[in-house]
Amino acid sequence: MTTLFLCHSSELGHIEGTAGLCRANGYGIEVSDFSEVDVLGNADAVGTIAGSISGITGRALHAPYLGLDPVSADRSVGNRTLEVYRLACETAVQLDMHHIIVHSIYDPSQHSLREWYRKSVAFWRAFLSEAPESVRVHIENVMDSGPEILLDMIRETGMPNCDVNLDIGHARVYSDKPLAVWIRVLGRHIGYVHLHDNHGQADEHIGLGQGSIPLDDVCRMLKDCAPESVWAVESGGIGMTQSLRWLNRHGFIDAVSGLADNG
Repeated sequence: MTTLFLCHSSELGHIEGTAGLCRANGYGIEVSDFSEVDVLGNADAVGTIAGSISGITGRALHAPYLGLDPVSADRSVGNRTLEVYRLACETAVQLDMHHIIVHSIYDPSQHSLREWYRKSVAFWRAFLSEAPESVRVHIENVMDSGPEILLDMIRETGMPNCDVNLDIGHARVYSDKPLAVWIRVLGRHIGYVHLHDNHGQADEHIGLGQGSIPLDDVCRMLKDCAPESVWAVESGGIGMTQSLRWLNRHGFIDAVSGLADNG
């Protein structure tokens, strides 16, 4: 069966709710709280989260992204980005997390594609060369227009501890290329997947089956083309319940324990 992680959901209250659902079903957890720099650098917050996720084997850390840019023309921003990612690695090791999610941070309004690519390869090669061996770094597509540039970038870094976090919702909204193309091109370079739904116009993060993404086809292609990838449900609110029920109904996961009756 699929290796499934749950991202923190406001539907389940504090992180303890998500963690409880993970423990009850043997799921891993992606801690999105660490996408805030203030949380990542707060020893008390890290300690609280450590207690909340005890007993969960699969663990992922979503690194910060707001205000960060590894290819910024402002060198201080690039240096700050590297510092934050190093701190993310230290925190991941401290909490026995083996996955770190980072954004590609390609913004066509800020970067030319050629310049972004050149600087990104240099940045990721430098960062990945010092990343702990126990941690795998997954680069998430956000505003990327297609999969080819991400694939080329990862190949050119030449680092074995890095692959793609395919966010299917982002690919649907920000790219003209069908998700089938993304999956076919990236293939086994997809190590991690963010699952959520939308209607193709905005990054809604709604429950699976509530939008218009061809999810049956997408999930079956992922099973065929990226069989070792981790799937992480990233639907907000009631979408978490809807997503888990959809995955169960369509045969991708077993029956789920501990779900609320709604959704």
